[in-house]
Amino acid sequence: MRADPLVTVETLRAAVANGAASLIEVIDSADQMVCAAVLRVECRELGNEGVIVAAAGALPGGRLLPVVLPVLENSFRGVNSIRVHTARPGLVRALARHGYAPREVILSKMIGVH
Repeated sequence: MRADPLVTVETLRAAVANGAASLIEVIDSADQMVCAAVLRVECRELGNEGVIVAAAGALPGGRLLPVVLPVLENSFRGVNSIRVHTARPGLVRALARHGYAPREVILSKMIGVH
């Protein structure tokens, strides 16, 4: 959520409550929740795109992304691509090792408090 300072947990909760997004929990082999993510699908003229809106988790003693990413990707049905927004350069590098590539760069400037 660092990527969008105008989105709060309440925004995500409302999107899940009204069906615009889904909340996914990733459970590891020890039956522990290691990640929670909010996902949505955007319908477009040339195909549907899955969006990992927000995700957070931890896997003590292990690498989280190789465990979580396949589960999140497999949660999408009928999509042609999957998009992830992040403001974390390390996550960009890690996702690149899993086949993700930058498609655009978005810059923003906060100009007032609302």
